[in-house]
Amino acid sequence: MSKSLTIIANWKMRLDIHESVFLVKQYKKLKLPKSLKLVVAPTTGALPAVAQLLRFTKIHLAGQDAAWEESAALTGETSPLLLRQLGCSHVILGHSERKMYFHEDLSMTARRVGAAVHQNLIPIICVGESEEEHRRGLTHTVLERQVKQVLAGVARLEHQPIILSYEPFWTISTSHGRIATSREVDQACRVIHQAAVDLFSAAAVARQCTIVYGGTVNVKTIGQFAALSSLGGFLVGAAAVDIAAFRQLISQI
Repeated sequence: MSKSLTIIANWKMRLDIHESVFLVKQYKKLKLPKSLKLVVAPTTGALPAVAQLLRFTKIHLAGQDAAWEESAALTGETSPLLLRQLGCSHVILGHSERKMYFHEDLSMTARRVGAAVHQNLIPIICVGESEEEHRRGLTHTVLERQVKQVLAGVARLEHQPIILSYEPFWTISTSHGRIATSREVDQACRVIHQAAVDLFSAAAVARQCTIVYGGTVNVKTIGQFAALSSLGGFLVGAAAVDIAAFRQLISQI
C-alpha cells in the first residue's frame, strides 16, 4: 500500500488571473492517485476565480499568507476570515520569502498561525535554517527552536491538522545554492517531528501533523526524497506553474 502524500503547489506571484484560470483547468485534468492530496496556492487576487473552478473537485485551496487578526487596521494584509470565506482550507505561513524580504520573525509567524487555526484553516508552517546556520552545524538546534516558537499559537493538536514544511534557506536557489541530500532532509524532518512530539504527544502528532519538504522540489530532485518515511509530501514552487513539469513530477511520485 502506498503512503499518503500532500503536494502543495505554491504559485507565488508568477501568474495573473487569466494564467491562473488556465493552469487550474490543466490541474483538473491530472489523474491523481487516491493517496495524493493536492493543495493549490494562487496569488490572493486570483483566489475567487480559482475557487470557482475548484468547486466539486478534490483539489484544496490555500492562501499564500494570512494576517494575525481577523479584522484590523492592517493595510495590505489578508484576513484569515476572508481566506475562509473565499473557500480556502489551507494557508502558507512563515515562508522563507516572507522572512527574507519582509523580515517576518518567528513571533509574528506564531501569531499568524494562531489566527489561522481560529478560522479552522490548516496552517502550512515553514521552518528552516540559513546557509550560515547549516554550515555551522546548527540545523537541528535551529529547527527545534523554530518549531516550538511557531506552534505557540496552537493550544491543542487533537482536533487541529497542521503541516510543517522543512524549507532550508540554502537550497532556495539552485543557481547559487545546493541541493540537500536525502539524508539531510530525513534527519531534519525527524528533528521537526520530535519537536512537535515534545510540544504535544506522539499520538497527536501521528494523527494530525504532516511534514513536507520545500527546498527546490522539481522533477530532477523529487526522486531522492519521495521514498523517505519521514516525509509526508512536498511544497512545490517553480515546477508547479509549468504543467508539463508538474505532471511529470506527479508521475514520479
